[in-house]
Amino acid sequence: MRRFRPTAIMAIIGALAALLLGAAPANASSACASVIAGWGSGDKTGSGATSAELTGARIGDDGCFDRFVLDFAPGALPATYHVGYASEVYTEGQDLPMSSHTPHGTGGLIAVHLQEQASPSLTYSVLGPMVPTANRLGIWSATWGGAFEGHITSAVGARARLPLRVFTLSSPNRLVIDVGHSWR
Repeated sequence: MRRFRPTAIMAIIGALAALLLGAAPANASSACASVIAGWGSGDKTGSGATSAELTGARIGDDGCFDRFVLDFAPGALPATYHVGYASEVYTEGQDLPMSSHTPHGTGGLIAVHLQEQASPSLTYSVLGPMVPTANRLGIWSATWGGAFEGHITSAVGARARLPLRVFTLSSPNRLVIDVGHSWR
């Protein structure tokens, strides 16, 4: 029976580990770089045809980015939306700072403002504050900031000032905010 020296076994294990661990992140990083190409951290604005009733919100993960989705009643999208990084986000009506509702260490606070909206069918007790999103690389939390005189506000806590994109979908009607896990 042939015996291997411990140094030879360690060299083989090291080479295999380098191949496996070294290749996967490079490929994943390369794939994510092509996904988030063209995203930025500047403000995003847009408008729909009519005002819409907010009916739900959720956070998900797509591998290269995290996604915050606002759902709207059938037949309409937000009349106007503004999404962007801010030093502070304030609740509607009471004008209270919302940063205290995001985890400590959040490097980026994203303000989500919807204007000319019907009153949401969701109440504060249903929508927020949302549970912090453990183990996510982009979005760490999202908090409901209330509705007042046709304006709805949410704050999204991100790990840092990361690239983002914003777009709407129809059937079902949604406002989608994607936050990249990194700039590469």
